[in-house]
Amino acid sequence: MTSPTELFTTQLQLLRGQPCWLVVGGAGTGSNIVLHIGARVPRKQWLGNPFLGVEGRHHEGEYLLYVECPWRLEKSSTAVVGSWLDAQDAKLMRATLALIENQTIEECSVTPPANDLELVFSAGHRLRLFCDQRDTESGDNYTLFTPRYAIANMGGFRLTAEPRIEAR
Repeated sequence: MTSPTELFTTQLQLLRGQPCWLVVGGAGTGSNIVLHIGARVPRKQWLGNPFLGVEGRHHEGEYLLYVECPWRLEKSSTAVVGSWLDAQDAKLMRATLALIENQTIEECSVTPPANDLELVFSAGHRLRLFCDQRDTESGDNYTLFTPRYAIANMGGFRLTAEPRIEAR
């Protein structure tokens, strides 16, 4: 049987070469962000959220990366935007996160022991996730939803994998 760590490593590599076509963050999400990656999958129920735009209301990514831990978007060793922005800067966060929309993921890497994650995009941006949920009661750091699995980096830096329940 495949361990959650092995499964995560395998699934993460499937993101290479995939487009990130929508990033949801800013207004109404706090510092949490969601990356929609890969093919556009029609939603069973359209969403009414005007911040998503027509494409986001009607489709979701084949892969979703839901981020709840601290994160930072960088380019050329400069921090462009990060989870430190508060609700007053939601417009700035949204506009800056749009820099990685329609970019292809070129590299994916995980750094032990906390399973920090780094994605490198075709325009040279790097999205770094810094896992800080040490307590299993604190919530997840991030979750990668693939067509078949939901793989979470839970509190305590433990990876878990479950079959994905279709809600599309």
